[in-house]
Amino acid sequence: MTPKNKYKVFFNKPNGNICVNTGDNTKNKDNIRFLDKNWIDDLKIKNTDRHKVKLNVEGIEITKQSIQVLNDKIKELRDNKCDYLWSSFKGVSQNGHFRKRIDFHTIKKIINSTL
Repeated sequence: MTPKNKYKVFFNKPNGNICVNTGDNTKNKDNIRFLDKNWIDDLKIKNTDRHKVKLNVEGIEITKQSIQVLNDKIKELRDNKCDYLWSSFKGVSQNGHFRKRIDFHTIKKIINSTL
C-alpha cells in the first residue's frame, strides 16, 4: 500500500471521527471493518482498547463514502489473500478460517493509502 497522504491518526480518542472493529468474530470473516463514529459511545472508550476502537483522523471529514472506500480496501486485501500478514488470534472460526486481528500500524496504512 503506497501512502497518498500523511494523515495523523489517533487511537482511542473520544470525539473521534471514525470507528474500527479490529478482530474477526467466531462466525465469519466480515467483522474487521470501519464504522461510523457513533458505533462506540465516547464514554465507553478506554486508552487500552484494541478490539473496538474509536479513531480521530486529523485533516479530513469522514463520510459514509469514505467509510465504504476503507471497507472496500479491507475486502480487496482479504480477497487477494493479503490478510495473511494480520495476526491470527483465538483459533479457528466456525467456518474453518483462522480468525484475524488487524494492527494499528496497518489501519494507519489503509487510511493513508486509500483516502
